[in-house]
Amino acid sequence: MSKKYEETAVIAFNNTNARLQLTQNSLTVLFQELAIHHSDSLGYTLHYLSEEQKGWAITNWHILIDRFPKYGEEVTMQTWSPSCRRMQAERSFRMIDSNGNIIARASSRWIYMDFKRRRPTTISKSMEEDYYSGLESIIKKENYKLPKRDEENLVLEVGLSVRRSETDSNGHTNNTQYITWAMDLVPDYIYDGYHSYDIGVVYRRECYRNSEIIAKTYVKDIAEEKEVITCFLDANDNSIIFCEVATLWGRKD
Repeated sequence: MSKKYEETAVIAFNNTNARLQLTQNSLTVLFQELAIHHSDSLGYTLHYLSEEQKGWAITNWHILIDRFPKYGEEVTMQTWSPSCRRMQAERSFRMIDSNGNIIARASSRWIYMDFKRRRPTTISKSMEEDYYSGLESIIKKENYKLPKRDEENLVLEVGLSVRRSETDSNGHTNNTQYITWAMDLVPDYIYDGYHSYDIGVVYRRECYRNSEIIAKTYVKDIAEEKEVITCFLDANDNSIIFCEVATLWGRKD
């Protein structure tokens, strides 16, 4: 029997931008909350996982957006796990508008962690059975590869320091925070004149409160579109990459 978790939501004002559209970061926050609620419904609540000192750590996002819903719009969100075995799981998401149109979809990969030992741990057989949906991934044959950066395309380099409000219950920088930073570093002429329709994220290393980060943003022209990559590096050792965010932007109609 297939298992898919579903919720409806109304887009709140504080999740929108100056155009009253859902922001890229808020989209991932809504999907993340949906995943948490799905786990809660299966009995793997945050309280339970905290007591066990275990939990899910995301390693990849790939999000495709047809359009961003607006303030006050009601949407339906669905999530399911196409695969769950050994130490990792895949999770699919989709957002559907009131007309039944899929307006956003995402694939993600998660590692099950033992936070006490700070390493991946094996998913139990019962957990595998609880999460596995029997459904296909929303994005077939996803490999989560990001485009390569070219130093010739570097347009911006800034320093960041992780604040208390930017960390999660595990003490790590929250995965959605990197998307917030990346969107803030997109040049204005792209953010205002184009629309993002493809977001890829790879999380490579943990960072914590007060961690010092160097963020480098690269812009590449692809026909009439823009490819923007932001790489988050350890300010004390530039060989360490915390996260990379790649976005594709098309011209607004």
